[in-house]
Parts: sequence; structure tokens; C-alpha cells
Amino acid sequence: MATETIPVEEAPRTPEEIERHWYENVYQGDRMRQLTPRALIMGMALGAVMTLSNIYVGLRAGWGLGVAITSSILAFAAFSTLHKLFPKQFPEFSILENNAMASAASAAGYMTGEPGYVSKGAIQVRPVMLKLDQADTMMQMYDRFMTSQAMILMSERLIKFAIEHPDWKSVVQRAKVCPTVSGDL
Repeated sequence: MATETIPVEEAPRTPEEIERHWYENVYQGDRMRQLTPRALIMGMALGAVMTLSNIYVGLRAGWGLGVAITSSILAFAAFSTLHKLFPKQFPEFSILENNAMASAASAAGYMTGEPGYVSKGAIQVRPVMLKLDQADTMMQMYDRFMTSQAMILMSERLIKFAIEHPDWKSVVQRAKVCPTVSGDL
């Protein structure tokens, strides 16, 4: 015969009481190492390695890889091993230290791996062009791509300017940027 435990219902707490409980019993930020030189150095080193791997994989397969989770696992494994081998020289790697390291690594690694960046478009086009045996036209396509990106950016800025300044004709005339703009447009 199994016995079932009935949870004791707590009295409702105010948001201030919940925050105070969290701060006193859960929060470890002031007592645990966070932003340390070893976390930054490991983050920069893993970020550099992950950037190189993103470029390689991007040029070979046209993919970009995530950096934060991979670097967190690698750093935690490295520091756990060092702590087991040399416990006095390498204190335990805290979770907040691992978070700071992952931030540093992802800042470096996502330069080539985050979708939407121009470098990603330039890297991912190459494998397709090589598979289609169109490597000679790759630079022409890249130039067109960059030109279209610049045109889109300039158009976006002009439209934003026109929306923010309904009297854009007088603004342009006062700035004497384009003296041929007339009020009749």
C-alpha cells in the first residue's frame, strides 16, 4: 500500500517577500566568481577556434554553427579536468564563470556564424557556386550582392528620413545638399 504525501500549501506571499527569499536563499552572485581572467582568456581562445571552425564549415558546407553551447561544454570539461589534476592551482569553475566565458566566446564566434550578417551570405554562397562549377562568376555575384545590400540600406535610410521629416524638400534646400530640388516635386 503506497502512501501519498499531500503538499502543504503555503500562505500567499507578496512579490517583495518572494524577491527577498530569492535574494537571500538562491542568489549567489556576490559569493561566487563571475568575470575572471581565466574565463575571459578561455572565452577568447574558444571564440577564436569557433570562428575558424565556422569559416571552415561555412566555406565547405554552407552552414553556420552555434558557439555558446559548444564553448560552454568545452570550457567546463577543460576546467573540470584541470581541477581534478591540479586542485590547488585551478579552483572549481563556477557556473557564473562559465556564463561569462560563454558570452566572450559567442561574441567572437558569432561574427561568422549568426544568420543575417553579410559575412554569412558571402561565406555560404561559395560552396553552392563551387558545386555548380560557377566559381569564376562568384566574385561578380558577390559584388552584385554587396551592391544590392548597399542600395537597400540607402533606400531604407532615405525612406526613414522622408517619414521623419515630412517637409524634407525644405530641409534639403536649407542644407544646400541638392540645390536643384524644387518645391514642385
